[in-house]
Amino acid sequence: MSDEASPPRKEGLIGFVVALWDGLYSFVFRVVPLLLAAAFVLLLLREMRRQDIEIAPIQVPVRLAEAGLSPDVVALRLLDQVVLVQNTVTAERLGQQRLELAGDQPDFNVPIAGLSLRALATLLRSVFGTPSRRITGEIVLEKEQLKLRLRLAGHGLIADIDGVSADAVDQLLARAAPEIWRVIQPRLYAWHVAQNEPDQAIVRDKLRVLLRSAGGDTATETTARGLMGRSYLREGRARDAFDVAEIIINANPDQGAAWYLRGLAQFRLGRVEAALEDYRRAQQLDPRAVWVHVALAEVYIQAGRLDDALSEIRKALAVQPRDPWALLHEGNVLLAMNRTREAMLATRRGLDQDPNSADLRHLLGRVWLKLGNTAEAANALQQAMRLAPAMAEPVLDLAELQISTGKTTEARNALTALLAREDLPALQRARAEALMAR
Repeated sequence: MSDEASPPRKEGLIGFVVALWDGLYSFVFRVVPLLLAAAFVLLLLREMRRQDIEIAPIQVPVRLAEAGLSPDVVALRLLDQVVLVQNTVTAERLGQQRLELAGDQPDFNVPIAGLSLRALATLLRSVFGTPSRRITGEIVLEKEQLKLRLRLAGHGLIADIDGVSADAVDQLLARAAPEIWRVIQPRLYAWHVAQNEPDQAIVRDKLRVLLRSAGGDTATETTARGLMGRSYLREGRARDAFDVAEIIINANPDQGAAWYLRGLAQFRLGRVEAALEDYRRAQQLDPRAVWVHVALAEVYIQAGRLDDALSEIRKALAVQPRDPWALLHEGNVLLAMNRTREAMLATRRGLDQDPNSADLRHLLGRVWLKLGNTAEAANALQQAMRLAPAMAEPVLDLAELQISTGKTTEARNALTALLAREDLPALQRARAEALMAR
C-alpha cells in the first residue's frame, strides 16, 4: 500500500517545486522589471516637475582660470552664494517672512557632464517645450576691476555688477546672488535687503524699485510696503510708517500685519487708544501672531505696569524665543526693573538676530550706562545714531553722557542740531532744552 502512495507524493512535490520556480521566474523577470520601470518613470516625472534653475558655467578671464577659478568652479561658487541668501533669509527670526516664503523654493543646480536623472529630465522638458530656466554670464577683467553680467532665459540681463577688485571674486558673486532672487522670488529679495542693508534710505530705495517692477503682484507689493514701514519705524519716522500702513490696509483690509504696523505707528505718535484698537484688529485677523503680545507690553511699559509687560513679552518669546523685537522689549522692561545683567543678556540675544537694529543698539548703550561703562555706552549710542539718524533718543542720551563727562561742546552741537528739527516730538524737545540749559 505504501509503495503505491509514494509516486503520487513525489509527483506532487515535484509539481509544487516547478510551480514555485515558474512563479519566482515570472516575478523576477517580468514583474520586478515592470516595478523598476514604473519607479524610474515616477522619479523622472517628479524631477521634471521640479522648479529647476540651471546655473551654467560662468565665462572667466584667463587670469582667473589659471588661478583655478574655472567656469565650472565659479558657477559652483555662485550657487553657494545663492543658497546662502536663501538660508539667511528663511532663517531670520522675525517670523512673518517664514509664513510669506513658505512653499516650494526653486531648485538651483550646476549641470554635471554625463548621463543623470536630472540631465534626462532637462532633455525631456526641452523636448516637450518646457525647458529649464538657465542662468548664463561672464566675468570681465578691466584695469584690475572685475565686472559680472548674468542673464536668465526669458528675462534677459538680471545682474550687472562692477567695481570689485581683481582678487575679490567671492565678493562679486555675493553681490550678484540677491539679484537672481530679485527676479526669481521678489519677496525673498525684499526680506534680504531689509535684513542685511544697514542704511535704511538704501533699503527703501531698493524696495521702491521692487514695487515699480512688481507688475501687479499683490503679495510682493504688500511685502515691500510692509518692510518700508518697518524701515521708517527703525528711523523713528512714525508718521511715514503710518502712511505706508494706510496704503496696505486700503488695498487689503484683511492683512493683520498691516494693522499691527499701523498700531505701532499710532503708538509712536502718542495715540495709545487708537494703537490698541489696531492691535485688537490685528489679533482678530491673525490670532496666532506673537507681535500683539509685544505691542501690549509696550502699552503696559508706558503705564508703569512692568510685571504685566514682562508677562506679555514672555508669552511672545515662548513661541519665538529669538524674536529680536520681543527681546528688545524684554531688555527694556528688565532694565526698568533694575535687572541689568538680565537686560544685557536679552539685548545681546536680540543683536545676534538683528545686528542692524538701532533700537537694540540704543538699548545696549543704556545698559552700559547702567553698568557704569561710559566708553562702551558712547560707542553703542553712536552706532544707533548712524543706523537711525532720525531717532532722537540716542542723541539725547549721548548728549547727557557728554555733559556728565565734560564734553560740553559736542553735546551743545548735537542738541542744537536736534532742536532745529521741526518734527521733533514735544517730549524730546523739552528734554533737549533742559539739557541745553545745563
